[in-house]
Amino acid sequence: MIKRILVPLDFSKHSNSAISFAVKLAKQTDAILTGLVVLDIQGIERAIGSVPLGALHYAHILEETKMNEAKESIKKLLYKFNERCSREGIKHFEAEEQGSPSFSIMKESIYYDAVIVGLKTYFNCCSDSNNELALTDLLEESVTPIFGVPANLNFPQTKIKILIAFDGSQNSAKALQRFAQLANPNSYNITIITSDPNKEAADFKLNNAEAYLTAHSFNNIRKVWTKENIKEIVKNDFIENTDLFVLGAHSKSAVIDFMVGSLTKFLIKLDRKHLLIG
Repeated sequence: MIKRILVPLDFSKHSNSAISFAVKLAKQTDAILTGLVVLDIQGIERAIGSVPLGALHYAHILEETKMNEAKESIKKLLYKFNERCSREGIKHFEAEEQGSPSFSIMKESIYYDAVIVGLKTYFNCCSDSNNELALTDLLEESVTPIFGVPANLNFPQTKIKILIAFDGSQNSAKALQRFAQLANPNSYNITIITSDPNKEAADFKLNNAEAYLTAHSFNNIRKVWTKENIKEIVKNDFIENTDLFVLGAHSKSAVIDFMVGSLTKFLIKLDRKHLLIG
């Protein structure tokens, strides 16, 4: 059950959608939200750049100005988060960190049941950088499940259609378990898909995944086996009719990464559907 949700904040449309999704989930689970803003000091220093000899005084003034601007931006973000949660009647806290955005989020996330973040996030409230912080950067070390939210929030109220990509790997199993532990069994129509040239091996994985979900009171489960590339099958047959994809994080192993990992990166880049990444 979800009781604590971390929501990293910036000024992007993706961040607004992440807040809306977090509010919706908190209402369903009575979870407490924490809005996190990271003061990216290194980003500010990179924005200033190298300083020519004799210009150190002006560089210090510029750095101080940018720091003050960043602190004002943090206040605005946290105020906006607080206002939205208060208006919706959601229990919440605000938090500030200094340092690398990805490291700060990962460090904080171990104390939460889930992280909700935009599929594309920039964290440029504290610098002039437009460099995207890839969600895949957060997945490499995170032990907390991550909900990735697209810029355009369009999530159904009832009978959400779920696609679980399962290949029997540790990462996909973790995603399956996270979903079963976090979700309300009565709210979903579920499809489990696996790609394997051997039907017997595919059936073994699908049947065991189904048994796991059934033990957690899920029903309406459909199983799909394909020999084809799973990314192509999902793109052609499931994108339009799926509300939430449940996937394993990509791994550092190219072999493990072949099926679910490559699909995860494809869906993050597509930026059209909600993802739960274990």
